[in-house]
Amino acid sequence: MLKLINLEKMNVDYKQNIILLVQDHQDRPCIIYLDKNNGSISNINLNVDIDVESVICMQRIGERWLFIFNYEDKNAVIYNPDGSEYVEFYAGEEITIELFNSEEIEEGQVGYSITDNGESLMSNEEGSWQESWIVIGLDSYIGDPIFVDTKDIGCAVYTAEHGEGMWTPVLVAESIEKVIQVVKEKKLLKKVIQKVIKNALLETPSFFI
Repeated sequence: MLKLINLEKMNVDYKQNIILLVQDHQDRPCIIYLDKNNGSISNINLNVDIDVESVICMQRIGERWLFIFNYEDKNAVIYNPDGSEYVEFYAGEEITIELFNSEEIEEGQVGYSITDNGESLMSNEEGSWQESWIVIGLDSYIGDPIFVDTKDIGCAVYTAEHGEGMWTPVLVAESIEKVIQVVKEKKLLKKVIQKVIKNALLETPSFFI
């Protein structure tokens, strides 16, 4: 039970449920969520120090919580249901990773493991494309491949800079599942952020008090 709380911020999410940011008697930040659909009230203690005066928006993303701050850099943070920090990023970042569907995988290998004529580009030499690498997508902004190494038990995901004469893999994520999750979440975040910014610019009362 929360006692002696101070109301700091209030938002209405995209489902018109109320999100309150409060501080308890020990100045610890806490989210109170009022779900109008079932009448439930839940509270989440944030296990991090935040500048509540810098918060300009709060939104629920699945089971997590998105906060946008009035910072010039790293102005968005997602918090886990237990109040810990999940990820910190700049809200203006674009989604540049495009993953192939099952029908695009074979064609997606052209230029990496094989040529347009079907000739192999793979070898065991350092800097060459390896037989165990399978391209699963592209960075659509700079054209670098996103690929998995099938020798890794967890199918770790890598990228490598295109056009350098040799391939030097750089780890993107420890598993393909993590990449898929992040891409989906960032696409959803992008939609929410666009709506948030639009509402903020219009200064609609239902958005922010």
